[in-house]
Amino acid sequence: MSISKHRQRQVNSSKLPVAVFAWVVLALAALLTTGLAAGREENNALSTKSATADTGRRDDVDNNGRKELPENPIQRVAHKALNGEYGKLADWQYKAYKYALIQEANVDGVAWVTSYGPWEGFMFGEACAFGYGCSDSTAAANLIPSHYYVLIELPGGWEVRRIEDRGAKRNDFLARRKGAQVWIDRWVRRNEGSYITRYASIRAFKTW
Repeated sequence: MSISKHRQRQVNSSKLPVAVFAWVVLALAALLTTGLAAGREENNALSTKSATADTGRRDDVDNNGRKELPENPIQRVAHKALNGEYGKLADWQYKAYKYALIQEANVDGVAWVTSYGPWEGFMFGEACAFGYGCSDSTAAANLIPSHYYVLIELPGGWEVRRIEDRGAKRNDFLARRKGAQVWIDRWVRRNEGSYITRYASIRAFKTW
């Protein structure tokens, strides 16, 4: 009986290393399987990210998905205006900005910009040199062709006008003395003084 028990203990002790070895093999296999699965998931994630970066990349948009604006200030203003950033445009304003893009307009130089209006006797609606009534779109100039649009840089931003009027030739002389190339006179409801500032002229066809 004791021999039998002794043999049983020997058999159990001999099976122990085998069981431990089997457990270790299974554990290693499980770890290997998990690692391979994780590696596949990581590779898939990287592949998906790379594909998204490649197919979704746009050189002409910023981080917010909007088109990048050109460095040319006139083109920037035109893009913003036509994209509605300045509110609803009048038909003539829309044409002015559209022509600015088509002609790739840029800053022409420096203008001496003055103001005229009711305080000088030029009332709203009063006929200008070309027969148009004075309004918020009216500008006078001698050295810029009639029916051209002009973009004028004011303290509050760029403003678009139409050349609908003329003025005294002496204004062009005074403009040159002030270091400007042209004189531009804006019709406004209240006197806004004068500026030495940048401007751009935009060729247009007579449509008003």
